[in-house]
Formats: sequence, C-alpha cells, structure tokens
Amino acid sequence: MNVKSHNTKSKFTVEEDLKLSKLVSKYGSLDWETIASNMTNRSARQCRDRWTYYLNPKIKNQPWTETEDKILLIKYFLIGPKWSVLCQYFENRTDIDIKNRYLSIQRRSKKFLSKIVDYPKGQKNTSDEDTLFEQIFSDSVDIEELLKF
Repeated sequence: MNVKSHNTKSKFTVEEDLKLSKLVSKYGSLDWETIASNMTNRSARQCRDRWTYYLNPKIKNQPWTETEDKILLIKYFLIGPKWSVLCQYFENRTDIDIKNRYLSIQRRSKKFLSKIVDYPKGQKNTSDEDTLFEQIFSDSVDIEELLKF
C-alpha cells in the first residue's frame, strides 16, 4: 500500500492528467498502486477515479441526447437507482454520469412542477413534488414503448 501523504482536496492539474495518461498507457488500467507510486501526492483510488470518470478516452463527454434521457427515465422507472446496472444501456457513459444526469432531470422537473403547483403560503412540501413527479412519469409510460428497449 502506498504510504505517502495524499493531498485529497486539490484538483488534478493539466500536468498530472498528462502524466496519469502516460502512466496508464505504460502500465495499463489495472495496476493503480504502481501508477500512484509514480504520481506525487495521489492515491491509487484518486488515480483510478480520475482515469475512469474523466480521462479515459472511451468516456462520452458529449451532451446527453433526448433519446438517452428517455431511455434513462424508462430504465430508471423499471430498474431503480442501480447506476452500474443502468450503464449497460448507455454506450461510454459511467455510472456517475448516469446518476448525475438522472438527478439533474429530477431537479429540473421538480423546479418546473413547483412553479405550476400552488401550495399554501409557506407550505411547500418536497415529498408532494416527489409523488407528483413519479405520478406524471408513470402515467406517461407506455408499456409497448418499454418493451422496445
């Protein structure tokens, strides 16, 4: 195990990203202890996470499409918050990408719903918004469409 001290709060620099990419090319994406030993103040987990979620060229960093959003909502409705399971339906999206996208859609939907739903003054209830969000979504789901995926 790597016993050097780790600066866990600092962001990776451009130089560190380049060095990490070179080390992954040299050692592969499985030997994180060796890679971390060649990095200054970075743990194996930090190196692995930086590569897996940000630097890996296989990761899709493009905006989400409407089709991807629809698939995400349908699959979430069927499977629930099993982000690593949901990955199989998205080419080159990580479990973190999928979770963040779902939460973003949910926040925007709740914000929209809170504008159109009248609450008595000072009595806004987020659980009501959650229920309304789920009800609207489940009412709009067509079983035939679900079976296509």
